[in-house]
Amino acid sequence: MGRLEALVLASRSDPGVVIYDLHRSTADTLWFLYERHESQEHFDRHRENPVLRRFIADAATLLDGKLDVRTFRVIAGASSTLVSGSLTLSSYAAFVQFTEEGTL
Repeated sequence: MGRLEALVLASRSDPGVVIYDLHRSTADTLWFLYERHESQEHFDRHRENPVLRRFIADAATLLDGKLDVRTFRVIAGASSTLVSGSLTLSSYAAFVQFTEEGTL
């Protein structure tokens, strides 16, 4: 199992994770992690995940460029549905380009 798959599996087990999906560009080496949490507090706790922390610590040697993490506000879609009693209002995305396929 590669590092990204391990990261996805570890992250999906975090409390409050609604979606944690890994995507890869069909045109180049760009990867995209899309995650959604029940609340900002769940996202903050997820950031303490040891697998995620190791990945971020090693990012400089794995990535071709900087780790680009962005927060998105849901405009249409699942934000209007209740998830475990609270509204899901924000999503987080990480855009990453890796230096070598073998490190994943």
